[in-house]
Amino acid sequence: MVLMEHFIDHQWKMRKMILNFCQIPNHKGDTIGKAIATFLRGCGIDKVFAITVDNASSNNVTIVHIKKRLQIWKTVICNVRYAKASPKRLGRFQRSVKNMCKEEKAFICLDVATSWNSTYFMLDRAIKYSDAFKLFEEEDRFYM
Repeated sequence: MVLMEHFIDHQWKMRKMILNFCQIPNHKGDTIGKAIATFLRGCGIDKVFAITVDNASSNNVTIVHIKKRLQIWKTVICNVRYAKASPKRLGRFQRSVKNMCKEEKAFICLDVATSWNSTYFMLDRAIKYSDAFKLFEEEDRFYM
């Protein structure tokens, strides 16, 4: 099993790196989930924004396991869809885009659990609208 990290650095550049490459005894969702949770805890990684897996049925169990662990650790980031959660918020974000970005439309891509490349598109769009997100954060005290 390979665990990779995709992230945006402080200069808003997309980065990726392999975190772990290990052998697991079977492909059961609980086994995979426990291995991932053990690795994350052992490395002190306690905040996870998104998890992307292929469409193997065992991964549904894996994701449920990881979500439960993050909730137990009280580190789940639950408002990843904040800007699109209501028409009013989306309107405020679109105004931020209009004020800060060259493009007029604020089209935000969200992570799709069944599409492995959606995380890439979500991060790519976040980079494109980085200035708008900064303004949105200044104007919306609940956004973080």
